Amino acid sequence: FSSRRRHTRLQGDWSSDVCSSDLDKIEDGRCTIVYPKKILCIYNDIYKKVLVSNGKSLVINPNKNNQYYRYNLEQTPLHLILDKDFIIQKIDSIQNKIINENFLLFEFEHEQSLISIYFDKASLNIIGWTTTDIYQNKVETILSNLEKNLDIDLNIFLIQKYIN
Repeated sequence: FSSRRRHTRLQGDWSSDVCSSDLDKIEDGRCTIVYPKKILCIYNDIYKKVLVSNGKSLVINPNKNNQYYRYNLEQTPLHLILDKDFIIQKIDSIQNKIINENFLLFEFEHEQSLISIYFDKASLNIIGWTTTDIYQNKVETILSNLEKNLDIDLNIFLIQKYIN
């Protein structure tokens, strides 16, 4: 994080690689993140699937069968990834930071789950993460074409807009 401002705003493209023993699926779309703990991702699929967090709940709406999935954000790895203060504190306490020519990688365990967060080496902006989802699939998310500190209407994070 190049700035320790409390409400960093990022917008850009993303792609996720979901891997399990019987699945290897790549998804992508456009994502808006406002720290702390708000995210909106619109998938590039025929249904325009939505993932949104208002800071307390996480809703995934596939937009194809009039049902959605709602989770307590605290029960997902995103509640840590979307908590800038937590990440800064965790980075300061991590001894083994992995550095290559393009990015910094910070790994830590939380509740028996390994979380990896990637940062651009030059700008120190977050560029992705790897977690395990509730179905025990490894999910790697990469952010690209990031724009930061944009004027974003916080109403886009109102979950009611995305519930059928």
